[in-house]
Amino acid sequence: MATPRKRRDGTTVWCKGALLSGAADIIACNPAGRFLAVECKTGTGKLSPAQRRFQRNVEAANGVMVVVHDTVDELLRRRDELLAGPGEAEGVLRG
Repeated sequence: MATPRKRRDGTTVWCKGALLSGAADIIACNPAGRFLAVECKTGTGKLSPAQRRFQRNVEAANGVMVVVHDTVDELLRRRDELLAGPGEAEGVLRG
């Protein structure tokens, strides 16, 4: 069921199917079976407090969350890290 949400400008939008507050834009599982979350930001966009909580939860569960600004180029550049299994890229993926 769609739910109404008020925007900052006072208009209402109808949302359906949102995961939860702070969830990343892209949610996947890499070929090694590791949970992968990608948050896409424009320019110098930063994570909201809810997104930082989501990132902490993902990483605490041995998943990977990355924040990308130049989405396609950065994802291609970080391809090997994103496809790594648990323990193969520890501490490398910080957005």
